[in-house]
Amino acid sequence: MLLGNVVFTWGCYKVSQSKASEIDTHNYVFGTLLSALLFSLGHLAVALIVDGQP
Repeated sequence: MLLGNVVFTWGCYKVSQSKASEIDTHNYVFGTLLSALLFSLGHLAVALIVDGQP
């Protein structure tokens, strides 16, 4: 999960900042929230498959 957080933080930085700026706090927050959301969505799909009920 740490690698995903690093990748999403870097992605948020590339999308929302100019070239010469430093990484802002909001990039870390968005990266963490996005990686947690994708992590939970993946686990939800597996849980539904294992449980067998929609």
